[in-house]
Amino acid sequence: MDYWRCQIFSLTWGDFMIKKTQWELFAVLRPKYRGPVDMPVLGAGCCLARQLLGSWRKEKRMRLGQLKPLVFLLAVLVPFFLTGCGSSSTSSAPISGDDVLTSGIAVDPYIEGAVFAEMLDGEELQRSTSSDKNGLFSFTEPLTPGSLIVMVEGGIHNGVPFTGTLKRQVDSATDAEGRLIASPLTTLLANGLSADEVIGLLGDAGIEGLSPADLTADPMAGLLEISGEEATDEALARLQAAMTVRAFLTVVDALSESEGWEVTLEDFTEDRRGLLAQMATGVKATLNATKVQAISSNIALGLGVSDAPPVRLVDVIQTAVSITDYVTARVISTSGDEIPDVESVLGSQAVQDMAFRYYLANNFTDEQREQLSEELQTQLPVVSPGDAFVLDPTSETPDVLPSDPVFTQELVSGKTFVFHEDDILEIIVFYANGTFLSYGDEDEGLFGHTGTWQIVNGKLVGNAEGYSSVEHTLISRDPSEIEVEFYDAEADETVIQTWVRAIPFVESDLAGRSFLVGQVLDDQLLRISFSADGSGVADFQEEEFVVDHFTWSINDSGAAVLVFPDFTDNLFRLPARSDGFVVVGYSLDAQGELDEVFGGEMLPAFPVEEELLLDKMFLSIPVFDTEDTVLVYFDEDGAYLLDEMSVAWQRVATWSVVDDSVVIDFLAPMPDGTSRIEMRLTWQNESLWFWVEGYSQQGTLLFAQPEEYREQLQLSVGDIDGATFRGEEDSEVFFVQFETDGGVLLCEGAEPCEEYELAGTWDIDRGVVFLSSIVEGNYNVLRLLSLDGEFFTFETRVIDEGQALDIFEETWVRLPQDLPQD
Repeated sequence: MDYWRCQIFSLTWGDFMIKKTQWELFAVLRPKYRGPVDMPVLGAGCCLARQLLGSWRKEKRMRLGQLKPLVFLLAVLVPFFLTGCGSSSTSSAPISGDDVLTSGIAVDPYIEGAVFAEMLDGEELQRSTSSDKNGLFSFTEPLTPGSLIVMVEGGIHNGVPFTGTLKRQVDSATDAEGRLIASPLTTLLANGLSADEVIGLLGDAGIEGLSPADLTADPMAGLLEISGEEATDEALARLQAAMTVRAFLTVVDALSESEGWEVTLEDFTEDRRGLLAQMATGVKATLNATKVQAISSNIALGLGVSDAPPVRLVDVIQTAVSITDYVTARVISTSGDEIPDVESVLGSQAVQDMAFRYYLANNFTDEQREQLSEELQTQLPVVSPGDAFVLDPTSETPDVLPSDPVFTQELVSGKTFVFHEDDILEIIVFYANGTFLSYGDEDEGLFGHTGTWQIVNGKLVGNAEGYSSVEHTLISRDPSEIEVEFYDAEADETVIQTWVRAIPFVESDLAGRSFLVGQVLDDQLLRISFSADGSGVADFQEEEFVVDHFTWSINDSGAAVLVFPDFTDNLFRLPARSDGFVVVGYSLDAQGELDEVFGGEMLPAFPVEEELLLDKMFLSIPVFDTEDTVLVYFDEDGAYLLDEMSVAWQRVATWSVVDDSVVIDFLAPMPDGTSRIEMRLTWQNESLWFWVEGYSQQGTLLFAQPEEYREQLQLSVGDIDGATFRGEEDSEVFFVQFETDGGVLLCEGAEPCEEYELAGTWDIDRGVVFLSSIVEGNYNVLRLLSLDGEFFTFETRVIDEGQALDIFEETWVRLPQDLPQD
């Protein structure tokens, strides 16, 4: 059944809309549906969100025309950067058998987004993939013995661009997983230095105890999982050596005319050996077991929370790398004339502050950090997972600054982003295998694309077939969204967009819960229920009551996948509500073709307590029939109705709260056969919104629909007993006095009143005033609409012989003294 599928989650972002007597429930986010238009992805003419929340109301859905099939076979997509990367012929045979090499690790520490080229005799044989957050990169073809792998794209290390050029000679010295390590140490070996020469240079600089195997080993191996208090100088030696060489080569590269990363043994002059020793002194002072343990202990003592995660060695290593970067930048800025006093830098509060920030960023989610802040009753630094920091290189007493934002694998891989702006809604899903899909709707119609993505030098590069690469620069990031900039070649302009991060669904978000979704303005509403066993039911009210069934699950992208007989919906959660879910999604038909891109809200059932209804009066408004309104009153004796024809309350049912639902059992079946209704609260604002289900005496479900309950003001005897009110009708003044014996005096046409007469009797029952006219023989029923000081605004119904003759509003002023007597 597809009569509701394209409306199921089509709701408005943000402010709700009002129609006649319907107060704020839901409005409509419904794109106009057209045929698909091929457009470039990830910025090249498509769009993703500066403002997620906004108002997007479109025309009623039209049937889609013939859609071009969108077949997403991710496994056979053309590999990224395939062009220009063919394998050339060579006289050397590749390593074969168990010794085949196709992967490596870029480390200083781990470098993300780096790309390497395999070179032989000055010719490029192939290029690698972009390295991931663990520095891992791979080649399509086996590496050739004796060739050289050279970094051609620097990537990101420790949250900042890596500006060096790592190299590695292809040989059989691999790590335990058979991967070549590319580090500053292997770069010296690739430049022609022998292992003994490198060990000798580092020993003279103060870093001793290295073996030839250490030079080609991963300097971060074994350091990731241990705590700071477990650190030893022996375990840190390889990393100290790599960081020293990288700092040295960076300074030489910046201050010499020659290429610093190409240094040979002859380039190690006496001055440069001295510089190497100074860099080693700085690194060892920054990264040694005593300093690491002190920083770790200070953080633990400062928190004072017994169950806080331990400070890991990697938290302090990142701090040490940032300090080394600061020292290196200071040396370069003074042309090598000034070596900062590392001990004074290390003794500053800035270093401890930086280590604490890395600790928070690496070990806490945003929610956990906020909880810890509340527990400690102090404001912790606002950092998010993946954040990086630098020391201000212009200051001798540096402050901690956030590093310039860059794209990382962790930020993108396996994540979903949403862009919504004006009449454009787009969803982009980045898969961990380096592919993406993009579905959207804009003025020209629906569009869908697949392609490949990778991180290059901290930039997000996307390729879709038939379009040129689009390079995105990260401008800013926070826990809920990122801001990106890219050049749109088709429009010949630079574009800045805000992409909102989708939050992965987990099973507990949905299992065993029911939600209200739909379009009140189009007389359509849906209640959707998710069972813990993976099944679900959609109760839909349009022209008739319909029940449809589906199965559901959470996929690897964190999307809720709802499989109906004729279509499949993929829902992504956005961070815009705490009492429900704002969702976007796309729908595929039975053939896997894109059928709709949508967004809206899923509002859960709210707990109901007796106090919410007890001794209160409500105006009950069926959402799909706003003319048929009644007053409902709940007290300990039952539920009472007062419709527009009645001159007295009627007790019609008993009521109770059972399992967060209001159960109403009628004393006698209603005309349509309803004997019991169950109401679940789905929205509570200025009104109560219930999902109402009606059942027969046999328990058959007869209907399901939303109903609004607006609480009404109640008049008390003290409000009117003995009081005199002044009103006007057609510019004529009248006075009404309510006598304590139940009589009503009326004086018309003069001010002050000259003559009045007994006009009828009055009574108050459950907050409503009932007036019986002895002159006209009819009844007036007064319901208080508003009360402002002495100004009473009533809705008055005039009823005669069971017929409503008139209904109007009027405002009376309660006077400070009684009317004058004759």
